[in-house]
Amino acid sequence: MMMQKIPFQFVGNDLSIDFVNTRVVVRDETQDLIETPEMLAAWCAAAELKVTGVWNKQALAAVRELRQAIRAALVSKAAGEPAPAQAVTTINRHLAQSARQMRLSVAGDGYALAPAQESLAPEAVLGLLAQRAAELMVAADPKSLKNCANESCVLIFKDVSRGSKRRWCSMETCGNRSKAAAHYRSSKA
Repeated sequence: MMMQKIPFQFVGNDLSIDFVNTRVVVRDETQDLIETPEMLAAWCAAAELKVTGVWNKQALAAVRELRQAIRAALVSKAAGEPAPAQAVTTINRHLAQSARQMRLSVAGDGYALAPAQESLAPEAVLGLLAQRAAELMVAADPKSLKNCANESCVLIFKDVSRGSKRRWCSMETCGNRSKAAAHYRSSKA
């Protein structure tokens, strides 16, 4: 069966959440958008992460483990529960490889913090993702971490909307589907 090409989703308002969102559900089937080293390199490029060196198949196991740990930690935080110990252990292991030298820059009407190095080795990319997840665990309001309101969607996001009223991963996809379904139901009534 030929898998449909699914675009990467950058709807999470945080790099570590966008990383978690590389595992999606399409037509009730879970799809991994970073199954191969080439797909992982493509996601890094789409996320504007410059990587020195190449991803290999062994790195994919670490990627999957970190992605699952971040998801577990964020879902637990959103529920007001402690993160699973294994998730914290995995995040900490990757934090040890994070780029420690950071650079502050102007970004839009605010500031951004990024690694001082222009390009990161693959393990440093995982360290950066672990660092971003750890920062969310420390600073994010648990109520701002949400699952998409579409029951068949597995994407999560950090709600930064006014009044924290965001319900959908993306209005263009899940939000429109929900509105179209509601309209269809009301027209049949």
